[in-house]
Amino acid sequence: MRSIEPAVGSASPTSKRCSKCTDEKPIGEFSRNARRKDGRNLWCKDCCQRLYLSTKPPDYQLQRYPKFRNVLRPDLTEKRCTKCGEMRPRDEYSKDSKYPDGRVKWCRDCRKAHRAELAKLKQYQQARERIWRTYYSRHRERLRAHQKEAQAALRREVISAYGARCVCCGETTFEFLAIDHVHGGGSRHRRDVIGPGRSFYLWLKRHGYPADEFRVLCHNCNAARGYYGYCPHEREKEVVA
Repeated sequence: MRSIEPAVGSASPTSKRCSKCTDEKPIGEFSRNARRKDGRNLWCKDCCQRLYLSTKPPDYQLQRYPKFRNVLRPDLTEKRCTKCGEMRPRDEYSKDSKYPDGRVKWCRDCRKAHRAELAKLKQYQQARERIWRTYYSRHRERLRAHQKEAQAALRREVISAYGARCVCCGETTFEFLAIDHVHGGGSRHRRDVIGPGRSFYLWLKRHGYPADEFRVLCHNCNAARGYYGYCPHEREKEVVA
């Protein structure tokens, strides 16, 4: 078997160069990362910390929390709970084969308290849903009328942004107009990206009304292009020309 010798001029195994600040630092200044060949991150801890703080408010301060590590030994009789930080007997932890020591990370008391919090949250959500259903049943007509007005206003705003005029036949009656995908694929676009209902108009508004991919057509021209692949108005214009 061929022996593999280290390359000449390679860095010492006790140090590493940070790819962010390009400084040569001890290997301990890099966090562990099993996905890398050397088992360490490309960036040093200082660069990672600066990147993390750049996403926080200016007055944000780091909080140092003690790291509780459980030493896996055959004669281990106690384990530290990662939730409350207390050392407890192994019997105070439920069995779970997914963990290296065969026990979960939280003690039974912490798991019980966590389940109680989740139950309260679920009850709160169910109570809000009951309140909303009662309110909707009492004011159904008013809420539906308001939703219909908002939908009509949004549709008028979107169609006006695209000219409010059919680019094929010149129809300007608002009730006859619709938004058309220039290159086709409207059903697939709404199904995979946008979603049903008023989501299409909201998507156009959020993206600044893209002009190259969408246009205004009347329902006649839009349906003719969908069924036959062309609009009769185009044939008439060709004959006249």
